[in-house]
Amino acid sequence: MNEGLGLDELSETSKNYLQVLAEAYDKAQGWDTRRQILSMMCGVSNYSDISRFISGLSRYRFTIANLHRLQHGSGASVTPQPSSRIRVDPKQLDHFLSYITSPHLVQDLPFGQTTLKLSSGQLAMVEVLSVIRTMIPQRIVRQYTQYYNETGFKTFSGRTMLRVLNECKVTTRKSLQGLDYFAAEGARAFDELEGLVLQLGELGLGKEWQVRYVKSLKEAKFYLKGDFRNVQQHRGAVLWNKITSRNADIVHATRKSIDPRLNGMTSSNAQPKSSSLFEDLTVSEITVVMDYLLKQAAMNLTGYSKATFYSNYIYFIQLLSPFKVDVLEYLDNNGAKPERRAVAVVFHRAADPPVVKEYIVYPVSTPTEYKVRKVQGGQKKNSSI
Repeated sequence: MNEGLGLDELSETSKNYLQVLAEAYDKAQGWDTRRQILSMMCGVSNYSDISRFISGLSRYRFTIANLHRLQHGSGASVTPQPSSRIRVDPKQLDHFLSYITSPHLVQDLPFGQTTLKLSSGQLAMVEVLSVIRTMIPQRIVRQYTQYYNETGFKTFSGRTMLRVLNECKVTTRKSLQGLDYFAAEGARAFDELEGLVLQLGELGLGKEWQVRYVKSLKEAKFYLKGDFRNVQQHRGAVLWNKITSRNADIVHATRKSIDPRLNGMTSSNAQPKSSSLFEDLTVSEITVVMDYLLKQAAMNLTGYSKATFYSNYIYFIQLLSPFKVDVLEYLDNNGAKPERRAVAVVFHRAADPPVVKEYIVYPVSTPTEYKVRKVQGGQKKNSSI
């Protein structure tokens, strides 16, 4: 048709040019890059000629690329401008921002500055002092919700408030009361010692020496952070155990298979054992106390029982966790299985003055057999621990 009208077809140079650009178009990943390449092709030929080199090219994309050529130039890159949309009422947002920037929620810091960032992505040349927030976001939202409910002001949802607070990043104030600087300094000291051990190992002391002493430092750190405090707290209880063991004031648990008759505690073959902890209790009352210890030991929990009344006595029973060092030794080196301890506190309220005694039930293991003495008489009361 072009020959009949006397029009020349594309020159060989234009064909080679379009062919190269078509290959680049096919290998491009995003539409932005393809639009730039297509805008260069639009300045050479029309849609019909270009569609022969690029299969599946739509008229819409050709038009967009041609518009890009006219507005920005052939192959020019354009930085995308961020567009922000506000889906909340500006009055509601301004009301909430005024609330969270009020003096009772934020306080200025004596040091530090913050540079404001505009919605266009540019950093504004406005520097403000850093502030801290005196409450956590959830509490701010709860307080603001109660505030606008009393005033009758309608605001957006709590989830939107949390999003606004997340964007308005400030520092949350932490209470300095009870802050343990000694623990922080001690942990840093262990880290410095570990780094020193690693350096010495690299300088010639060897990998085995390095691993051994790093492990020793970690065990010492765990001991000081957890078990050292427990040892100090229960050293008096252990000493009491040693002092009163001669007087049979301590109930010792034996590591044997559990007796099916233990739940009923009605076996006449149970050997009596003197214990000031249980001598005034009936068999049913002793069963409740022992069942509690067994359940706590089986569940591997630590806690206090409820105050339980037997005649004129009140009993508190606490199961103590094993020391962490013993647990690590058991897990790492297949050592002895760590045992737990239980402390029973007896408050005799009928005495004048009232008498409080503490007894160690040591160790507590599962299964366990307890030998007690049956006492005739005594007031029986139903209780749940």
